[in-house]
Amino acid sequence: MSQLFRRKAIAELLVEGESPYALKRALGAGDLVMLGIGAVIGAGIFGAIGTAAAGQYDAAGHLVRSGAGPALVLSFLFLGVACALAGLCYAELAAMIPQAGSAYAYSYATLGEIVAWIIGWDLIRGRQRGGRDLLGRLLHLAAAELRRPLAGVAHDRIPHGAAVS
Repeated sequence: MSQLFRRKAIAELLVEGESPYALKRALGAGDLVMLGIGAVIGAGIFGAIGTAAAGQYDAAGHLVRSGAGPALVLSFLFLGVACALAGLCYAELAAMIPQAGSAYAYSYATLGEIVAWIIGWDLIRGRQRGGRDLLGRLLHLAAAELRRPLAGVAHDRIPHGAAVS
């Protein structure tokens, strides 16, 4: 049982980073900032902000969920503070363990092997889910575009849901 929670010493992590087969650092600060912004902005973020501010209506025009109004601005301010604090935590870990650069390596050095294994698989699952959600949103948008009436074709003669070529 104690082997599940064994930790890797920071000195071992540093030695692994100096190996000729280790990955080399190629991204600069600007690259990492752009990567972080790209990870935060997804396919549906602008729609989510719109429905949060104005509310959500169903196809018949009935109000499903009322909008947040000015409280939305406050929630984004609180979210910004929370993200800044999480960034400071990662900056402190990066200063302590300069070879590492991921939650997996940080947790391996501080919490143990089993926690690092769980976090590693959670990171993989999160990337898979993000890709799935993005693909689903893009397919939904493509299907909505295909349902638009075509120029020169009587829209009332095309049954709803029929494939148009």
